[in-house]
Amino acid sequence: MKENNKEIKPELIFNVSKLDKNFKIMVLIKIGDRYFKIKNPDKLINYGQLINIGNYNYRITTEDIIKYSSIKSLNPEITENGDIIIDFLPSFIEYSIKNNYKFIIDNINSIKIEKEKIIPSFHCDYLKDKKSLRIKYGYSLESKEELIDIDEVNKNKTKDGYLNIDDKFYKIIETKDEKIINESEYIPVDSIPEFFKRDFLILKTKFKAVLTDEAKKIEIHDE
Repeated sequence: MKENNKEIKPELIFNVSKLDKNFKIMVLIKIGDRYFKIKNPDKLINYGQLINIGNYNYRITTEDIIKYSSIKSLNPEITENGDIIIDFLPSFIEYSIKNNYKFIIDNINSIKIEKEKIIPSFHCDYLKDKKSLRIKYGYSLESKEELIDIDEVNKNKTKDGYLNIDDKFYKIIETKDEKIINESEYIPVDSIPEFFKRDFLILKTKFKAVLTDEAKKIEIHDE
């Protein structure tokens, strides 16, 4: 077999499509203006591997082998026809774009990874009928006051810790604080002054605080 023409540099192209909860990746080799599917992509992890196309052997670059190896490190399923199935991981797209992976499918570029984070938060509301404060825990966008339920976060987050809101993906800054597991607690009226003097200040070091209009009306006066 002939070695490839040095003027034609083969390049790996990743044809990525989003399934329901997975990515499907086809590994292609681009030679000139033509694309050929690699049906046994695991051969690419051998440095210096030659790929035979027609009557020529094409040597895959070390850079492209490293890119494939990073996909392989995700422990994907590889089908009989060479398709690679991985979990839907927004961080994979973010990493791939930063490292100049070559995609040939438009819908991957529509996946937007936002810099803004989803952070642990709590709402503080005064319930007149119960004469108590209700502290409800959850998550929220850094720039928003709307609380995202804990169950919604746990149910819909990706395996790499992102949440999809309006086709945008936000990294979740998770907490193991037991309060976020309990979701809500109530502070009786007699304990409200102590709560605002001590507990509220401590909570604000761990969670973003959002007070409702009724809670903002509360005034604490020392005798």
